[in-house]
Amino acid sequence: MSKTWAEHSTEEKQAALEAVAKIYEEASHPAGLKNPTWGGEYVNIMMAKEKQDKSSPITITGDFGSEKKGIADKLTASLKEALEDVSDAKISITCKITVGNMFSPIKEVSKLDGSGETDVNHTEG
Repeated sequence: MSKTWAEHSTEEKQAALEAVAKIYEEASHPAGLKNPTWGGEYVNIMMAKEKQDKSSPITITGDFGSEKKGIADKLTASLKEALEDVSDAKISITCKITVGNMFSPIKEVSKLDGSGETDVNHTEG
């Protein structure tokens, strides 16, 4: 049964973080992958001696170039598996086309024959 990050014990959180660390290590700590973050408990100063519990879930983000989509997809799957017992875990690893990236070929498009019209039904023979 999965629980929220706040409901996990310290030992359970440690085990989850060790699994995440192993994934980072196996991937050689890629530059686009940021460290996990999560929140803790805050003291409400306005109300003397009372605590206001505020806990945010574990969050892992990353940004990669479009040429590293395979790596990003593999990391996302591995991290989701490692944190499958954490119901509110947020994993967001994106890929973007950046300056210097090669565009992949555009599929299902016809070439122009120079007349200004699209040659949809052209067959060679």
